[in-house]
Amino acid sequence: MALPRARSWWTPTRGRNPGESAPREKLAAMMYFEPWDWLINASVYTKTITAPRVEAVQGSVRTLMRNSVLGGLLMFAVASGWRFS
Repeated sequence: MALPRARSWWTPTRGRNPGESAPREKLAAMMYFEPWDWLINASVYTKTITAPRVEAVQGSVRTLMRNSVLGGLLMFAVASGWRFS
């Protein structure tokens, strides 16, 4: 899959939770973490947000992505036996 060169991007998509009969509109944020060749994805149903809240949601998703990468790095450091001193 060819990915854009941007650090992160937004894309509309559709999703369905277990037990739902039809898919609903979603907004997905993606970020490529090149050192580990990871594609990190977070999404939200568009009906749950209103226009003034979109910017706040985007900021929250960016924070979630950053914290996921930092958590992964910390887990890798602990798993590899790196000592914090």
